[in-house]
Amino acid sequence: MARRVLLCWELGSGSGHLETLGAVGEGLNALGHDVALAARHLGAAVDHPLTGRLELVQAPVTWPPPVHGNALNIADLLILFGWSNTQRLSALITAWLKLFESTKADLVVAEYSPTAALASRIAGIRVAFTGSAFFIPPPVSPLPAFLPGAPGGAARLARIESEATDAVNRVIGRFGAGRIDRLYELFPQDGWFLSTYLELDHYGARRDVTYYGTADQRDIGEPPRWPAGNGEKIFVYMHPDYPQFPTMLRQLAALRHPTLVVAPGIDPRSSEIPDASHIRVQETHVNLDDVVTECRLVICHASHGTVARVLRLGTPPIVTPRFVEQTMLAHRLAVAGLAFAAHPDPSRHDYRTMIDAALDGETQFARAREFARQYPPSGAGSRFSTMIDDMLALE
Repeated sequence: MARRVLLCWELGSGSGHLETLGAVGEGLNALGHDVALAARHLGAAVDHPLTGRLELVQAPVTWPPPVHGNALNIADLLILFGWSNTQRLSALITAWLKLFESTKADLVVAEYSPTAALASRIAGIRVAFTGSAFFIPPPVSPLPAFLPGAPGGAARLARIESEATDAVNRVIGRFGAGRIDRLYELFPQDGWFLSTYLELDHYGARRDVTYYGTADQRDIGEPPRWPAGNGEKIFVYMHPDYPQFPTMLRQLAALRHPTLVVAPGIDPRSSEIPDASHIRVQETHVNLDDVVTECRLVICHASHGTVARVLRLGTPPIVTPRFVEQTMLAHRLAVAGLAFAAHPDPSRHDYRTMIDAALDGETQFARAREFARQYPPSGAGSRFSTMIDDMLALE
C-alpha cells in the first residue's frame, strides 16, 4: 500500500539537509510512495539535484530566522527558537497541521524539524527523525549539554528543561493532546534514523542504535580549477561571514601554496580577496570527489555533510567550527584522531602551523584511510534502502 510521506526541513542552512532528504525521497519514489518535501529554503531545494524533482512546498518557518545565541543544549535552543512564546509556537504548529492535511501525510520524516515533529505528535502521525545526530538527542533528563562545563551546571540545565517542557505542554494543551513528562519524549528512540556514523555522533557513541551513514554524493559541483603555485594544493570551504575569513585569506596568501577557496555568497569584487595568482576564490561549489583526489589538505567549518564526505574519501580535514553543532563535531573528530581541530579561539588561528601539523599528521591520515575503508565513498545505497524500509515499518 502506497504511503503519503512528507519530508521536512525546518531549521539550519546548507545543502547537507537536502542530501539526506533527497536520497530518502528518491528511495521512497522508487518504491511507489507519494513524496512531498516541505523545505525551509525552496530555492535551494529546487536547485538541488536530489530534490528538484520532488513535489515541493514551503515549510512553515519563523521569520526572520532566529539567532542561535549561546544555547547550552537542545532545550535551550528550542527556547531561543521561540518555543517559550505560546502564541507563536501555536501558530507554527497550526501551519504544520494544515500542511499535513493538504498533503495527506501519513508519515513525516523530520530533518532538523522539531516543530514539525511536535505537530506530528499532536496530529497522531508517526515521525521518523533523520539527519545527523545533533537534533536527535539521547533520552536523558535534562537533555545533555552541547559542550562540557556548561555555565550554571546541572541546576541550570534542569531549569531550562523545565521551562521548555512547560512551554510544550502549554501548547499541547491547546490542541487537546497528551502531555509529556520529559522533553526527550519528543524524540522517541524507535523513530531514530541516524544518517551519520558512530565516530561522528555529536553526543558520543550510543548503545543499541543503528547508524545508517550518509548518502553517496552524486557529482554535485563543477570540476575544481586549481591556481598555479608551488607546494601542496589546499582546498578551503569557508563562509565569507566567518569572522576570521579575511585573516585566513591573508595568511594563506603568504604561504604560496596553490589554494582553491569556495566561499558561498562571496562578492567576487570583494576587497578581501587577495591579489595573488596562487589563490582562487569563488562562490560556486566544486565536486568534492575530484578535490580530495587532487589535494592533500582540506580546511572546512566541520559541517557534518562536508566532514563525512571528506573522511569517506580518506582525508582528515582541518576544522574551524562556526556554530556549537560544528564545535561538538570538531571535538569528537579530534578525540577520534580523524581531524585537525583549530584552536577554540578563532583569533589565535595560525594557518601555517595548522597546515604544517596536517602535513605531518600520519596518525590522522591513517585513521581517515581506515574510516574510508569502513565507509567507502560509494555504496551507501543498501544502507539507505534498509533505512527507508525501517521508516516505512513505523506504526
